[in-house]
Amino acid sequence: MKEPSKNRGIGSLLSDVNTFIFERHKRATTIVGAFLIFFLTLAVFLWEANSQGNVLGRDEILKIVYDQSEDNGIISDIPEIRGYLERKETISASGELNERSSHDVTIDANDLKVIRKVDVSLIWTDEPDIRRIRVYENQPDTFNAKILDPTGKTLADMTSENTIGSSGTISISIDLDDATMIDYKGVGPFSIQVTLVDAGDYEPRLGLNLMSINDNSNEYSLTASVVFYDGSDD
Repeated sequence: MKEPSKNRGIGSLLSDVNTFIFERHKRATTIVGAFLIFFLTLAVFLWEANSQGNVLGRDEILKIVYDQSEDNGIISDIPEIRGYLERKETISASGELNERSSHDVTIDANDLKVIRKVDVSLIWTDEPDIRRIRVYENQPDTFNAKILDPTGKTLADMTSENTIGSSGTISISIDLDDATMIDYKGVGPFSIQVTLVDAGDYEPRLGLNLMSINDNSNEYSLTASVVFYDGSDD
């Protein structure tokens, strides 16, 4: 009888090893392989860093992580506000305005609070139609919203009216670059100005308009999201 060749014996052995490692113990093999890849990568990284003389100690690494994640903010490296922490706040306001009247909402700013970005959302809902023998339809209300810098200069401006029977919205924002932001440092507060430009009157839905019914006011709701750099110790 012809004896099996050595090559065939090696093939059978490799087949048994493959079955043992990759079929019977596939999960364990995957876990061990993952750990080996992780530790080998870490070893290569440390070797390269050590060869360049730039190995950071545990304390230095923790300090970097802490500084970049403190209060979920970022530590500024801009020279004029170096070390200031980026923070966020929300300002809310609501009220009722008469036609052609305004309301100002202040955004505090000073040497230790430097404004970076402001997003404003204004919402209003017109009053429903009324019946006076026949139906009178409430015409759209027109609002205006502005963001003003500390000198009163308009940085963002939008006017809009609601669709009849629907709410109205205005969204405006400013996002200051580094140079502009620093120019405003310590100058004073910013402000948001809301104006009811026109409160549409009630007019007949059908037929001749012999007489309109006045609508002189409306309510509004405002929300402002402010991003700023904080230099206080709090």
